[in-house]
Amino acid sequence: MLESDTSHKQELEDTYKEICSATDKNRAEIYQRFSDISRKNYNNLGRFLKSIKLNNDACIFEIYEALSEECDVFAELFDSELERLLILAQNEPNNRYIYTAIDAYSFISDSNNKYLVNQILQKFKSSSNSQHAQIRRISVWMLGEFSDETDNDIINILSNKLSYDPDWQVRFMASECLKDIDSNNLKYKLSMKDKFRVFLSGGNAYDYTGSSWNESTDINVNPVLNLFYYFLVFSGLLIGVILYLLFDLPGKMVWPAAVGFTLTLLLPYTFALIRRRTFKLAWKEVICYSAAFDNNPERMQKKIFVIWISLIILVDLIAAYELLL
Repeated sequence: MLESDTSHKQELEDTYKEICSATDKNRAEIYQRFSDISRKNYNNLGRFLKSIKLNNDACIFEIYEALSEECDVFAELFDSELERLLILAQNEPNNRYIYTAIDAYSFISDSNNKYLVNQILQKFKSSSNSQHAQIRRISVWMLGEFSDETDNDIINILSNKLSYDPDWQVRFMASECLKDIDSNNLKYKLSMKDKFRVFLSGGNAYDYTGSSWNESTDINVNPVLNLFYYFLVFSGLLIGVILYLLFDLPGKMVWPAAVGFTLTLLLPYTFALIRRRTFKLAWKEVICYSAAFDNNPERMQKKIFVIWISLIILVDLIAAYELLL
């Protein structure tokens, strides 16, 4: 490699590190500097972007955001990068960092470079029919970003996805995009079944890799869902009270209280298990939601749960002894 190429690459790498550590105060300045350096080192820029591993440390979204201010200069790069990212997504459909990078193309949606916008739209139109639901999700969403009420071709694609796509998240994203275009059109409403799926997703409906939302260890606390969890807890206690009233039992009888206390744990945990499909993730979700509601650290909430479970077991043992007498 020529010495000048080496120095140019180093210049890009140094500024890239600055982008990754940028703050709100200096971001605009660093973005402009990276854009200037990229313009000078255009021939090395594509190779440099390919060298960035798309993982938690990647700042490629920020690079695209910085370069989007000069779409005319970097049009060819954006076009080739999108093609590269979509190919990577085909090979790694569950790599969320690929979709984070693609998300940055929303910065180009208002570009006056019609050629670039058309190239991007053609790629998203094509990828909206991918065999991978994850790719269809990001493609549908990005088509919505680039569309308006006059673009009948995109509206037809989104309508078709809303009606016929087998993946509920694709249908959800198509509905959201169509509502942004025409919120009064009843044809664009999501079905009640899909609305319930959105509710169950607990804020993860927008996750492009959401085919595995029930396997994700990232819990995004949804305030509405949090209230529902506490409704389930309250329902358990209420059932215990109803048992006392229904059978006209004396207050010293323990078993109705044992049923109520047990249900305060069993009902929310069962609901979490339906959502998350594994015992471990269901437990994590119950802990996260109760910690958010009580405004406690998760570690403290785990200790509270252990104490609560111990009390439930004690009450259950007393109730069992009472019934066996």
